[in-house]
Amino acid sequence: MRDLNLKQGQSQRWWTMPPKKKLKIELDPKQPQLSFYACHREDKVEQTQHETESSKEKKDTKEERHFQERWLRIWSWLEYRDNKMFCSMCIKYKKANAFTSGCQTLKTSSMYRHEASDDHKNCSQEQSLKQNMAHAIKKSYEAQDNAIIKALKVVYWLASENIPLSKYESFLTICKQLDIPGMEPLSIGGSNRVNYCSYYAANELLNALCTTIDEDINSLIAKSPYISVLCDESTDISNTARMTINFRLINPETEAVKSVFINDIEYEDGTGEGLCGEIIKVLESRNINTGKVVGLGTDGASVMTGKDKGVYGRLKALNPHLINIHCLAHRLALCTSQAATLKSLKNYQEWMCSLFYYFKRSAQREKQEAHGPHRSPEEQ
Repeated sequence: MRDLNLKQGQSQRWWTMPPKKKLKIELDPKQPQLSFYACHREDKVEQTQHETESSKEKKDTKEERHFQERWLRIWSWLEYRDNKMFCSMCIKYKKANAFTSGCQTLKTSSMYRHEASDDHKNCSQEQSLKQNMAHAIKKSYEAQDNAIIKALKVVYWLASENIPLSKYESFLTICKQLDIPGMEPLSIGGSNRVNYCSYYAANELLNALCTTIDEDINSLIAKSPYISVLCDESTDISNTARMTINFRLINPETEAVKSVFINDIEYEDGTGEGLCGEIIKVLESRNINTGKVVGLGTDGASVMTGKDKGVYGRLKALNPHLINIHCLAHRLALCTSQAATLKSLKNYQEWMCSLFYYFKRSAQREKQEAHGPHRSPEEQ
């Protein structure tokens, strides 16, 4: 260390500390004196002791808990009865835990702990698997139902257009070739299982349609206050005797008259007694009282209009208010066939028929008649 050679008597103030300065701080006149805090110290201590004692009393006292209704919305599996909480899924799958016997700890932590338990997780997984299986089965059934509805529409269209059901299978084939959606479930399983693409399936579908239509017709018959029966006998292509039966009904709400087809029946006895018996069978099958039948429409044949042994006479014996109406179309046909009794009129009729067939049987003559006679330029 460097020695400082100081002369004797030299001043040493150059290394001494300077004197301290006194700081003057202006105090806020509103600031309380320290004696104020000293005065209130004992009050603060007493207040703190009182708060500590009251908090201890609260901790020692058991709080009464209540079940919250909003918990039922948060946990869908939760049930509350007899002041206890239960788990519907654990009860359904016969688990043994606090929520199957009844949990009395009414806290949200109880539900969280139960949700995390193995029993509840297994129940939730099993429930989810069952719901997924049920959804898949329902979706499969819906696809099959939609396909059957389309098949019913095809059968209904064929019947309404007078197309034989033998064309049903080929119609479905062309639908599949056109990639019409929803037709695949009709033939699942191939020929080894029952499908809805065969002629026999079309007959079953047609019978189902007939049953549904009959139910609608029966409801209309029940509402109608009176009924008129329209019937006519004929033969089909196989020369089998058949009789068609139609009803004329009244809608009491709108007072509108409606004609509905009832049946096309085959009969063996063509007498008035046999035909009347067939009509009565149809009425009885639909729970119709003969007193409700007030009109009978026929073609005017004696077996129909006979007052004693005809259909009209036998039905009138059951209902004296029955009225027989001769079909106007049949009357017009009878008039036109019996009016021309003169030879000149018969010749005129024959000449008109031959003229018609002269043009009808020749395509060239019919074409010339439609476009006028062809003339050469010299003739023009």
